[in-house]
Amino acid sequence: MRDTPLSNCERRFLLKAIEEKKRLDGRQTYDYRNIKISFGTDYGCCIVELGRTRVLGQVSCELVPPKDSRPTEGIILDQYIFFNAINTFIKRGCIKLIKSTLTVFRLLQQNPFHIKTELSFQ
Repeated sequence: MRDTPLSNCERRFLLKAIEEKKRLDGRQTYDYRNIKISFGTDYGCCIVELGRTRVLGQVSCELVPPKDSRPTEGIILDQYIFFNAINTFIKRGCIKLIKSTLTVFRLLQQNPFHIKTELSFQ
């Protein structure tokens, strides 16, 4: 599915805004939204706030001995969970974001390092 193309009016508006170095939110060209990173009480947990966008991240690790049949190999397990995000993305028309997320997931599945991946939208 393709994203909806811009009308000529929207295109001219965007090009003029870029040319004049204007943003709709009032920031200057090189101004960034405020970023805040808060670390939770659990190890590996953090909340990242970028403007009004908030993301919760959780990382964990477990070391286990390799199998006797393959003593020089190991496994890294990645799990990506997007809580209720898919519905919000679709409502906002963020098809490109969904496609790029799935592309990253597929690349992780196909890499040569025996990385197991799991993706779920909840």
